[in-house]
Formats: sequence, C-alpha cells, structure tokens
Amino acid sequence: MKKNGKLVQKDFDEECEWRYSPVSADQSFLSILSVLATQNQEELESNNQILKQKASLKFEPSDIKYIFVPEDKDIPYFISNINKIFRKRGYEDNEIYLLSSKVISLQTIREDF
Repeated sequence: MKKNGKLVQKDFDEECEWRYSPVSADQSFLSILSVLATQNQEELESNNQILKQKASLKFEPSDIKYIFVPEDKDIPYFISNINKIFRKRGYEDNEIYLLSSKVISLQTIREDF
C-alpha cells in the first residue's frame, strides 16, 4: 500500500478486523444504503435505526469459540468489558463466565507452542 507517497509492506490480517456485508433483496434497505452520504442529520438517524434492524450481525456468546488478545496483561481489561456489556444486556452469570473463559492471549500461545 502507499503511505505518504511511498510503497510500504503491510499485513492487513494483523488489524484483527471483520467486515460484514449484508445481502438483501429488500429495496428499502438498498435505497437507504445508496443515499446515506447525502442526508441531513435527522434522515441519517432515522435510516440508521432501520439499518440496525435489517443489517445487524446477530450472534450469541455461545457462537464465540475464542477471543484473542495481544498479551496476558490485556486479559483483565477484556473480561471486565465482557462483564459490563453482557450484564447490561441481561445475560446469565454462567453465560458470561463461559465467554470470559474463552479469552486467551497470543503471548501465551507463542510461549506454549
């Protein structure tokens, strides 16, 4: 890729991002997507609510197998946020504990293997 006019080597896999592109035949959904950039704030907020309903990626904690964090020192922060987020959403303690147990650091993996 180019950065400041120079070619640099970049491994985009390291960014740890996922993209979700919904597929929908619903014309109202498609029309909202086509005009998002040109709307006033009120229209944008209204259409954003529709997009959340029609295009949100829905999954449960039980769908998650692993949560990778860079280092061991990052684990408490992630577990703390898992607790805050999922308690607020009404999940049972057992579901939260199970999800928290899926947090592992890449540091540990490197050291073990």
